[in-house]
This record gives sequence, C-alpha cells and structure tokens, in this order.
Amino acid sequence: MFINSRSVKPSKEKIAKRIKEITEILSADDVSWFDIKRSRDAADRMRELFETLSVNGQWTEEEKEEMRTLDTTLANLDNEYKLLMATMTADLMEVKTKYVATDVDRLISPAGFSPTERVFNQTKVAIHVDDPRDLPKGFGELYLHNVDQITSR
Repeated sequence: MFINSRSVKPSKEKIAKRIKEITEILSADDVSWFDIKRSRDAADRMRELFETLSVNGQWTEEEKEEMRTLDTTLANLDNEYKLLMATMTADLMEVKTKYVATDVDRLISPAGFSPTERVFNQTKVAIHVDDPRDLPKGFGELYLHNVDQITSR
C-alpha cells in the first residue's frame, strides 16, 4: 500500500492549545519581563553547575545549595513556547504505515509531539508503505525507516 504523504497531515490543535496555556502563564499580572530574565539567568547558571559537575565529578556544598535555589520554570516555559511556535509553522507528516522511505537518515519528531504519535518533520521525499517491496524502483538512495520500531509498537 502506497500513501501520498502530502495527504496525511497531523492536527496541530494540541500545539495551539499548549501555546495558549504558556502565553497565559507568561503574560499573567504577577510575571514580569524581569522574572523571565532572572529565570533565564538561573538556567544559564544551572548549565554552568552541571558542567562543573562533569569536570570535577562532584559539587561543593555551596554549589549543591545554589542548585536547590535555582528556579528555571519561566525560562523553560519561554523555551517551550519558542519550540512550539516553530512546530506551528513547520510542515509535518503523520506516518500511518509501517515504513517510510525518506531522503534523510533519521526522522525527527517536532516539539509537542512524541515519536509514539508517529508525527515527524516532513522530509523532501517521503514514501509511505506497509511493505518495502512496494517502493518504486529508481528513486535513488533512500533511507527506509521502520516506524513501528521507532515508536515501539
């Protein structure tokens, strides 16, 4: 069975809903630009502390205490918002077949979707088949992805 990938478009409704939730949180009266900036600074500091851990193999007591006080919640929400906005403008494909042959060596699930949902960034070439023998001949070098294995079905 061959499926035209251009006709299999996933819904972005849940992404739009999550963007709305994040927008409401970040635009609340009790959240200021300074709060978001402070959270971004905390995220930067947290990355530095993890780098220190990877180099030294442990944290000092002061670093442990500092780690407990860092709040990256708003920075994480801001980052999630940006990633979800990129998903909203991206071309996506939903793979309903067992295999998809593409021009790229790996399939990427966009922000807001889990690979188990079988939604991936649209590739230039995407031939959806249930049996690899159904693939047309002469299409050059394609990568065959077993979507059931990727999604652990």
